[in-house]
Amino acid sequence: MHLHPAKIMAGMACALLMNSTLAATEPESPAPSGPPGPATPAEAAPTGAPGALESRVLVVKEPFAHLSRLVIKNAAGFTRVTGWDEETVSATAEIRDSAGRRVGFQVLRTDTGLLVQSELPVAPGAPATTLAVGGATFRIGGPIGAAAIGGSGHTVISNTGAGSVVIDGSGVHRSAAAPAAPGETPTCNLTLFVPRRILASIQNGRGSIEIRNVSGAVDLEAANAPVTVVDFSGSIRGRTSHAPITLENVRGGVNLETSHGIIRAANLDGDGQPIKLATRSAPIDFQLAPGASAHLQADTGTSKASGKLSKPPAGSAASGSLAATPAPLPSEISLQTTHGARIHIW
Repeated sequence: MHLHPAKIMAGMACALLMNSTLAATEPESPAPSGPPGPATPAEAAPTGAPGALESRVLVVKEPFAHLSRLVIKNAAGFTRVTGWDEETVSATAEIRDSAGRRVGFQVLRTDTGLLVQSELPVAPGAPATTLAVGGATFRIGGPIGAAAIGGSGHTVISNTGAGSVVIDGSGVHRSAAAPAAPGETPTCNLTLFVPRRILASIQNGRGSIEIRNVSGAVDLEAANAPVTVVDFSGSIRGRTSHAPITLENVRGGVNLETSHGIIRAANLDGDGQPIKLATRSAPIDFQLAPGASAHLQADTGTSKASGKLSKPPAGSAASGSLAATPAPLPSEISLQTTHGARIHIW
């Protein structure tokens, strides 16, 4: 193997959002006074034949301090997380149901932060649930998955059998409507804007994970889907399978692995923390950031190599080189693949 540095989310307010049959056995109580909670479901007129299953777009905003803990569990769809300059989590769920299968979605405040979760539906024919809210009783087909009151008076009730109920004092909403094709797999695509400094755990049952412009500590897990991390600092660890991992402009500790997926890592600096990238039977392309240094170990399964790797700061006329003396805060870098797949250091 040849190593070379050239190229490498007062009182209870109420509103009801759902896409299935809902009957009130008592009249709705008037909305209480006071400001509504922060959840804001996106509203659109239903389309298609009466009774047709509808896709939904939900938008929820919650206060979220820097370095609070964000837990994202997405059963079926992509998850995109981007940092912004607000102490708020904005979560947009684009939900597409299929015949007899409706996705549950909830945003819940926890002791340490927020839980953003989508769940695949229970089996058709599950018993109905009676729900009492503010003196009114509603009958909802299918069981209630979870209910909680947020810190700002916002309540989200996830009904995994027949949609979701969002209580925020603003009336009845119905969301966007394109019915899914018969037999199509239901999905929930999540787009989140979060404070730039977070502690996060992201689990995707089916769909890619993309993280941009944040710092802190992130644990992630995807299944057979790509992972992309861009403009990140702190520490990140996790895994996927049978899919690529792409890293760009990452500073801090990294421990990521895939199987049978290419790893592309450009402009990485461990800043004194270890970097470990592993795959099976697929190539690895790795580029050290300007001004960084490391002790490198590379293993292709059929051959191994190690050495001191450094790269001059940006603007230097000299090219990167395997240097005899590491720069300050050097990192241990481990690159592993199998079956003799290529490892390219640039």
